[in-house]
This record gives sequence, structure tokens and C-alpha cells, in this order.
Amino acid sequence: MEETLHQRLIGQDEAVKAVSRAIRRAASAISDILRVTGAGPLRVLDVAAGHGMFGITILRRNPEATVTAIDWPSVLDVAQEHARKYGVAARFHACPGD
Repeated sequence: MEETLHQRLIGQDEAVKAVSRAIRRAASAISDILRVTGAGPLRVLDVAAGHGMFGITILRRNPEATVTAIDWPSVLDVAQEHARKYGVAARFHACPGD
């Protein structure tokens, strides 16, 4: 995720690190609240998916989960790139829309 942010926020290294940490912490907290680890098959609809990290975190914690992400096509390109990087692309489905 940080690589993508660095491409868009040139010269903002500390900001990129801080935002990335905050997103990862929030995604982890949401996964904990939802108790996705060991929950069995889950189907998640991620509306306004953005960077995709919330859905990706669920996928990483639950190998039986699938995520359908809805967002603008150019935004989903970034989310799909992240899903590939984290090895969950086969279970991360993009649905372009607004």
C-alpha cells in the first residue's frame, strides 16, 4: 500500500508511513470486531472500497471469505493491485460502479 501512496504523494514519506499504519490498524480492528478469524465462509460487500485494505485484511484472516468490492474503476485498480500483493486476488472481486 505504501508504494501506491508514494507514487501519488511525492515527498511526503512521513505522511505516507503514518497513513499506512493508521489504515492497517483500523482494518485489523474491524476484523477483530467482526471476529472473522475462524468464522467459516463469509461473503463481504465492500462499498466504496477505496484502497481495499479492509476487505483484504478480512481475506488474509479468513481463508474461506470472499470480498466483492464496489468503487470507481480507477480506484478498484489500486485495490486489485493490493489484493495481488497480499496474495488474495482470487477471492477479491471488483465491481466497478459509483
